[in-house]
Amino acid sequence: MIHKMRLLQLLPISLDRMHRLIRMTVKQEIHRKVGIPELRIIDFIAFRMISRHPGLTIKELSTRLGIAQSTASGMVERYERMKLIRKIINEEDRRSYRLYLPKDSEAVMKDHIQVVTDDLFATLIDQLSDAEREGLQVGLAGLLRVADEQLALFTEDTNHC
Repeated sequence: MIHKMRLLQLLPISLDRMHRLIRMTVKQEIHRKVGIPELRIIDFIAFRMISRHPGLTIKELSTRLGIAQSTASGMVERYERMKLIRKIINEEDRRSYRLYLPKDSEAVMKDHIQVVTDDLFATLIDQLSDAEREGLQVGLAGLLRVADEQLALFTEDTNHC
């Protein structure tokens, strides 16, 4: 039971620290490479969404980000002033806009952000012993399997609603 208690405490603490480390590393690297200190992690998540789904509306972006539409609208206005996105009138509903990344913004997303996170994980994993790496791989594989099983239940539940 004590071992389980430690694991139950260790998992959220570890996830929180990894999340903070990734955010801080990515933010520092973004500022260094992109030179736009006003951008936050949520901004790069928004850019990634627009990059993966060109032509999103502000409403769709707000839903995907889990934020209020007014917040997303303000973010988009700021991006447009910084010339980081393009807004094009939606032909299906002329009251709304479709969002696109200019080529240079898309290149920053692809060339810098993914490389930074990959390098961070490689650096961390390289500092583990062989036994720690193997234990981490086995533990994470099991955790992902269980998480996938739980996520499948949510998918089944939403199909019945």
